[in-house]
Amino acid sequence: MVTLRDEFHARLDEFRPEYGFWEQDEVIRSLANTGELLDLIFVGDEAAMAMALLEKIIAKGTREDWEPLRLGDTKPDLNWRETWDRIDGWDASSTPPFLDDLHELNAFANFGIMTIWDIHADSQDYLEVRHMKERFDEAKNPPKWVRKVCEKIERFEALVGRGGNGKYELTYLPALREQALARIKLDEGEPLTVGELASLSGVSIKRLQNAIYAQSEGAPSVSKKGLIAPEACARWLNERDYRWSIWREVAAEYPLKVSWGEQTELAPPDPLKEHDDYVFVPVAMDGSIFSPHLGRGSARDRFTIGPKGEEVQVEGFGEAVERLLRMETPRWRRPNPESGRWGIVSGQSWKRVRRSELEALA
Repeated sequence: MVTLRDEFHARLDEFRPEYGFWEQDEVIRSLANTGELLDLIFVGDEAAMAMALLEKIIAKGTREDWEPLRLGDTKPDLNWRETWDRIDGWDASSTPPFLDDLHELNAFANFGIMTIWDIHADSQDYLEVRHMKERFDEAKNPPKWVRKVCEKIERFEALVGRGGNGKYELTYLPALREQALARIKLDEGEPLTVGELASLSGVSIKRLQNAIYAQSEGAPSVSKKGLIAPEACARWLNERDYRWSIWREVAAEYPLKVSWGEQTELAPPDPLKEHDDYVFVPVAMDGSIFSPHLGRGSARDRFTIGPKGEEVQVEGFGEAVERLLRMETPRWRRPNPESGRWGIVSGQSWKRVRRSELEALA
């Protein structure tokens, strides 16, 4: 039996050595923009002095901690650009709550957990720290917490300078924000964009698009609106070792005690859809398939199939597929992707598709 606690610790043990504090480096290194602004405005060593002082100040958490630093003895850092280009965001700072939030958000986005679950309600040493106590309480409702942190990231992005191409110079923060929000959408049963599914599965958008276009085995089906239903994402994600979120199960254990989750068996996640059945459908030359969304009429359950001059109207998707299977060359009417005009296409091959994926296209 795999318990909820076992699964949590297995993921936590995998996350900790893999995490490289990339987002923290990006946040702290972006403060170099302060020096660039000063260097643009002033002509002396103002930027060099300010950045030398800033390096000392961010290493301490409160104003009282600045006193022993003897800031007045600080010398200008004439190589401040090199200093801030390689500064360690975690070790060189007082690890303010925002940086801690990014660490937590990365664990959630990639492993579907929150590291603070490792702290139980009796851990007074940790929970006496205000932001730790707040996050421990908020970890019962990760979607709300994730959206709050992602709003902070958006504000941060807006404040950071842009590169010459007009885009943000940030790399890791926007990617983490998109991945975390995509996980929440999937958890809450919302359809995903191709970009969001690519983010969750750790592949490039181009690779996923190619798989979808080629109708590769396991590739998800995309609706007319360009969205992918949660059920259609399952196989693609499972084949890439996606960790389905367990926050609902953990929330049921609150308030977390020392032995939380040790007696709770972790059932396979619903998105696996092991019971889902399959349907063989014809595939046209352009890669499109015969699917329920081609139904017409008031009930959208009437399909036109057969060669030109011998077309018939068939009620029900299942009956239409059965008749197409009996044809030497399956033919059906569907709207042209560009003009929208309905025309006849011929099937070139057959594809095995989950019924839930077909229903998502309707």
